[in-house]
Amino acid sequence: MAGARVLETVRYTSFGVPRVYRRYACDIADDEGNPLVRGVTASPLVPNNGVTEADLNVFMAGFFDMASEFHWACDIADDSGFPLQDGGPVGASPNYGVTEGDYNLFFAQFFNGGSDVELNDEWGQLSFPEHNNCIGYAGCWWDERVNMYCVRHRWYTPRTGRWLTPDPIGYAGGRNLYEYCGSRPWEFVDPGVRANMLIHTITYGCQTQRAEV
Repeated sequence: MAGARVLETVRYTSFGVPRVYRRYACDIADDEGNPLVRGVTASPLVPNNGVTEADLNVFMAGFFDMASEFHWACDIADDSGFPLQDGGPVGASPNYGVTEGDYNLFFAQFFNGGSDVELNDEWGQLSFPEHNNCIGYAGCWWDERVNMYCVRHRWYTPRTGRWLTPDPIGYAGGRNLYEYCGSRPWEFVDPGVRANMLIHTITYGCQTQRAEV
């Protein structure tokens, strides 16, 4: 997405419990050490679990070697060390490429924990207040007042992986009228809230990212 920057990342358990993270400037690579593209992983198959050793390896490989393919991934701050926005400085300080300002910002954030998880409580939160995103797991509407998803005419609670009301098609959907995706959401999806569909690529979680244009 041209001209965009990632504001927050939400990761989910298989049943949809959210965990939200602010993206830090020092999060420059996915978990396999591939530089992010505008804050997003180049491949949806490769996870990015915030600031990890992979980010440190990419930064160290790129900062000291101008010929490295990772060099420009290290340009995360202006010359005073203030984070860039949309690839450019936001204040009066210039940005002459990869400088001491990038070095100082990276390690200040890296050793400060990297990812902000202050909203993650026992039930999980979907979005930081300044972003107020309500569209979450499987595209469902998250109601923070009850920590559940509103899915058309039914409510789904991710902590138990169950619907609060019985299946409207009755036992045609299975013997358990309250289970979600046959209790195997890593193997099935339920796009219409009425029928399970087998998916061939098994995953053990998912994530979404909210960006600002």
